[in-house]
Amino acid sequence: MTQTKVSIAQRYKKFETKRNEVLSRARECAKLTIPSIQPPDSFDEQTALYKPYQSQGARGVNNLASKLMMTLLPPNAPFFRFTIDPAMIAEAGGDTTEVENTLAEMENILQQSIETSGERLQIYQMLRLLITTGNALLYFPYSDGDITLKVYRLDQYVVLRDPLGNLLELIIKEQIAPMAISDEAIRSKVLSQKDENKTYVDLYTRAVLDDKAGKWLVTQEINGLEISESSGELELGELPYLALRWSALPNEDYGRSYVDEVIGDLRSLEGLSQARQEASAAAAKVLIFCDPNGSTSPNDVAKADNLEVITGRATEVTAFQLNKSMDLGAVRESINDLKQDLAYHFLLNSSIQRQAERVTAEEIRTMASELEASLGGTYTVVSQEFQLPYIRLKIQRLRDAGIFPEGSEAIDPVVTTGLDGLGRGAELDKLLGFIQGAMGLGSQAASMLNYGYILSQMAVSSGLKPDELLISQEQMQQQHAQAQMEQMGQNVAPELVKGAINGLSNMPPEAMQGMAQAMGNIPPEAMQGMM
Repeated sequence: MTQTKVSIAQRYKKFETKRNEVLSRARECAKLTIPSIQPPDSFDEQTALYKPYQSQGARGVNNLASKLMMTLLPPNAPFFRFTIDPAMIAEAGGDTTEVENTLAEMENILQQSIETSGERLQIYQMLRLLITTGNALLYFPYSDGDITLKVYRLDQYVVLRDPLGNLLELIIKEQIAPMAISDEAIRSKVLSQKDENKTYVDLYTRAVLDDKAGKWLVTQEINGLEISESSGELELGELPYLALRWSALPNEDYGRSYVDEVIGDLRSLEGLSQARQEASAAAAKVLIFCDPNGSTSPNDVAKADNLEVITGRATEVTAFQLNKSMDLGAVRESINDLKQDLAYHFLLNSSIQRQAERVTAEEIRTMASELEASLGGTYTVVSQEFQLPYIRLKIQRLRDAGIFPEGSEAIDPVVTTGLDGLGRGAELDKLLGFIQGAMGLGSQAASMLNYGYILSQMAVSSGLKPDELLISQEQMQQQHAQAQMEQMGQNVAPELVKGAINGLSNMPPEAMQGMAQAMGNIPPEAMQGMM
């Protein structure tokens, strides 16, 4: 009996059932913060989204995402460094100067690619998704040096993981226009099967881990038709997808969000904010009642201007207004307490980060420390799961585009995470701290320092090229010898001049006159004035 092949669409629907509960929690978290981050099902630009009665959730998500962005991808400051196999350095004779210069140049190229690629916008959106929904998917398209990112929401993909959290299978569902299908035969079949009420078709992309081959198998499918030109195999480190999670629990395929941890406060704040708004609107409403059996005309009361005299009895007219000041005061206090708690969780009360183009390394370091302490180590987890794979994929794309030089396969990026998440800045601070401590021990300890190596490492830690800033040992020896020669010349020259002047003083006038004539007929009086 032959087994029927299961399409990618059918497999997606199978995993979709398991994801529904996670997606429901994500949408509730988005509803109380930024509803557009994870919109409801069948959402389009004409669908009206829920409007929260408070803005504390949106402010908190945006603020926390900004701080994470500042620490994970500091502007104009590399958060990584390159290392190379020590065996290769030994093959080069142990001279690390040329190697360090090459690594510094490659680091500058990579950092420039990050700054000019425009990927920060996508990464910021990814961080907002992680904070709100706990899950996000990054895709690194293959291109000729023009590296861009694409972010997928939780409702656009499904995953399968092993008990340790390692990714085993990934399926993405997205919509494309039939005319965008490159395979002509498949495009013709899809157009013939296309529903006239839809302007798009569903494209499924599947990546599954082959344990035996140790590779990723990637396939694409439209309406049950496999796109052969998009299918293939990838090495373990070449998968262009990063399925990220905010926090992970054992035996769970999807992550849990930070908003989910404070959802109780957000629910209470939303309910109290709605009650305050409705109660304030009711309290602000004033009604005028007129006795229907009285002589006072309601129209006269309604049309009367201030200080106008009308006919009637004041006892027949009564003003009605709800007196809810005490109740509103209690609601206001509860709202303020909830806002303070949420401000603490989302770091809204922090004034570390200045609104400036260049933020100092100390500010970034302090911000990283605060994130680590406030988020319970989640900052370190996010940095480890995102930064290092991100850098490796960037290196791969630059290598494929021919931007990185030959032999760059031997380099290995190192990302310093957690409290030391400043890359070279942290290394520079450690170096300067060691030098200061050595200087404090006295002149004997200071004399043992290798100042040439120290200056080279300071240049590398600052993202500069040591060979452009520092001179070699040979050049330094030549300058030292030249300085000694000049010093000797400065010491000998005054004695020679003094001796010459004394000799001239003792010279007879006839000999002085003859010498003056030989030097250009200088008058003896002028020569005597010189002495």
